[in-house]
Parts: sequence; structure tokens; C-alpha cells
Amino acid sequence: GAVMVLDEEIKPFSRMWCLFEISRLKELQRPFELICSEGSLSQPDTCGQQVVSTKMLEATCKALWNMSAANAQSSVATDKYKIWAEIANKSIK
Repeated sequence: GAVMVLDEEIKPFSRMWCLFEISRLKELQRPFELICSEGSLSQPDTCGQQVVSTKMLEATCKALWNMSAANAQSSVATDKYKIWAEIANKSIK
């Protein structure tokens, strides 16, 4: 499995390599945990107490909703195209 640490701007969802890693985890059926400086986003409350702020949860949901490999950034352009080809819907390859 893997853990992804999100910053306040939730940048990993806009990075091509991060999207590739998420795609591979899903394909391999491996566990995936999101955390931030406030705690776990997968389990935002512990023992009935909210650990992660509503603001961070809403920002993460918005980032997930807007996540797109088509708009993802990559520091190396050729990586972006290789990853696109790898994670593309198998039915359109």
C-alpha cells in the first residue's frame, strides 16, 4: 500500500506521477491512505472526535472532483505522455 501526504494546496492531485501511483495502487488492489498535517483523511474522526477540519475535508473533496490526468502537470513532458498512455481507459487504447 501507500500513504499520500497532502499539503494545504492539495498539490499531489495535480501531478501526473501522483495520479499514476494512485492508478497503480487501484490496479493492484492495494490500500491507499490520505493524510495531512491534521491527521488521516480516510478516518477524519477518531473515537467520535473530529481530527481533520471540515475545511481540509472540503478542499480535498473539491480537488478530487476536479482531478484530471488531462490537466495534470509533469516536470518532464515525455513522462506525461507515457503516463497518459499507461493509465488511459483500456477500452479506448
